[in-house]
Amino acid sequence: MSAASYEQDGTLVLENAWVRLIVDKRTAAIRSLYDKRTQAEALSERWQLTLDGEPISGIFAASVLPADDELAAILISGIDGAKSLGWSIQAALLHISPSVSLSLTLFNRGDDRRTATIDLHRNEEDTQNVLAASDPLSPVDLFQPSSISIHPYQTIRLRANISPKFISGGRTFGSKSLIVSCHQDSMSIEALTHLPKSRIVLKLENGETVEASADLSHERPTAIAYDKLSAKPRSIRIVDAHGASLFERADLEGEPDSSKHTSAHPADALETMNWNMQDSINQSILPHLNPKVRQAFPMLAIDPRRASWAYLQLAFASMTEQRWAEAATFANESLVHNSANPIAWWLKHTAVWKLGEDDPDALVNAHYLAPHEPLLKADAFLRNTEGGEKLLDAWADNPSPFRDVANFLILCGLFEELYLWLTEATKRTTDAMLQAELAWAYKRVGKDIEAAAVLNAVESQSKSLEPNTMPERFIAQDLGLWIPPL
Repeated sequence: MSAASYEQDGTLVLENAWVRLIVDKRTAAIRSLYDKRTQAEALSERWQLTLDGEPISGIFAASVLPADDELAAILISGIDGAKSLGWSIQAALLHISPSVSLSLTLFNRGDDRRTATIDLHRNEEDTQNVLAASDPLSPVDLFQPSSISIHPYQTIRLRANISPKFISGGRTFGSKSLIVSCHQDSMSIEALTHLPKSRIVLKLENGETVEASADLSHERPTAIAYDKLSAKPRSIRIVDAHGASLFERADLEGEPDSSKHTSAHPADALETMNWNMQDSINQSILPHLNPKVRQAFPMLAIDPRRASWAYLQLAFASMTEQRWAEAATFANESLVHNSANPIAWWLKHTAVWKLGEDDPDALVNAHYLAPHEPLLKADAFLRNTEGGEKLLDAWADNPSPFRDVANFLILCGLFEELYLWLTEATKRTTDAMLQAELAWAYKRVGKDIEAAAVLNAVESQSKSLEPNTMPERFIAQDLGLWIPPL
């Protein structure tokens, strides 16, 4: 069996009969990978996920995911407010394998294209003890600094596997099923699951071909001594009991493949559009969208790279005009082009709720896509769901998720909800931007005296204002607290 647990020392632990993985919930760093088979620690130092060369920050949630019959998993999430970039890193462990599956999800929560350099930084010495390889379906190698361009509300998932090696050192090759290590006088084959009745085919340097059957196991490696062969192996192919290929390498003397990816999704910037995006967002906050801008969005939807974003903008605009049915329709259209957007699912659910109806499937889908999505906790709080307020306790005094939720409430013109949300948020954090937004929200609901009192307090902190999103910059400028740079 595999199990996941949340420890009192601030770590998350994944464990099965073969390995134990320890992750720090405060930094999302991998602190330990202990191999129970060899009773040895595989890592010489922690492995840290970095964003643009800096350790990831803005962590607001860490949890143990419900285990099923085969899998135990942990999840840590954060938001980089300056980039409007959300991220989640999930580690999962099967009952029957010593291999840990990693999945990093990046989600652009803003209206501009984002470019980020991602790297799971590791000590090069650890390559002797651990096979770390990105999944072939992953757009970039998670273990090489890689630049990724993400369009608005686009989700990108990077997948990788880390497996402690039974025998350290050597030239190592791997697949999802096997680790093959070539040493000076021998070769070792380690299965990551039990692979009975497998067949190993070796082509030797003298042209001879050698075949053998083997029960490959993750409990012990299968060793092949070169002095038992007429020559050293030049290539290897391994198939399972049904003849399906498990591993193939044509040149065992060559170096393992390095990352073939340096960039994902070429930079086709939305900034090149022939209309002013800043004006469009400001118009929606004011709250009616400029007719010319509104007409531009369906035209942009012709481009499949921009369709989901364009329909989402129309949904935001319809929300500000309290056209709830129209907003739900546009949100649904956005989901047709990008069903992996939890914000669109939340918006559809909210629009239907405003109609006095319910759409439980929308919330279920949002929870499935993003278990830590801040808008879902905010929804529980704003709808007075039992325990909704306690859900916010996990954020402590971290302003990132509070500001993120406020951003989308503003874009939807939900000013009554915004007022309630910011009242709660400012009880929990002293962030100057949240205070400024509260003053603005007071004005929106006609509480001018309260707005003036909060604004007086915020003016002394104006130097610490860091408006990151378009709504934040609009509000800070509207209150006279921030001047746009030239």
